[in-house]
Amino acid sequence: MFLVDSSGSIQRNNWQTILDFMKNIVRDFPIGQNNVRVGVAIFGNDVQPIFQLNTYSTQSQILSAIDRIPFLDQTTNTPAAIRYARTVMFTPQNGDRPNAPNSVIIISDGVPRVPTNVYEAQRLTLQETSLAKNQGIKLFTIGIGPELTRDFLVQMANQPSSQYVFQVNQVRELETILNQVGSAACNAPAPPGNAIL
Repeated sequence: MFLVDSSGSIQRNNWQTILDFMKNIVRDFPIGQNNVRVGVAIFGNDVQPIFQLNTYSTQSQILSAIDRIPFLDQTTNTPAAIRYARTVMFTPQNGDRPNAPNSVIIISDGVPRVPTNVYEAQRLTLQETSLAKNQGIKLFTIGIGPELTRDFLVQMANQPSSQYVFQVNQVRELETILNQVGSAACNAPAPPGNAIL
């Protein structure tokens, strides 16, 4: 599953680059109802689901749907996105399977700022990531730019950080970590052919 920051700091002219990065990761996986399932939500002031794990069953459908994802140009409500993923998207009615490992790739360029202030938003984010990890969800974090510190990305993600944490200086550098992210996601502990991304 992808949780993608669609705040104004990402900038509209960078949005397609992020979508292309997501599509290239999807191309690395065997997609299907009995193989890897993919869901996507974006977040700004709040979370906006794009499609659930059981919405599409072919790679071409997912790639087309990713191309249609809108840019929100809002602020950054990371805790709401993680809460939505673990309580709504990872449920049987939305395509979660009891024996399939669950992974989330979080892509963001800024610290959480809502619902109240940066300090509280960061606290809530780490609370939500802790709850997600306790549910067995594997969290990968991809930070863009200098605002999201590596320390915060490490706190959000699973361990070891060498496998679950990635950082680039700007959006156009995402392609430089594509192989690393794809390999890490493929190699996260999981029975083959039964994963949920």
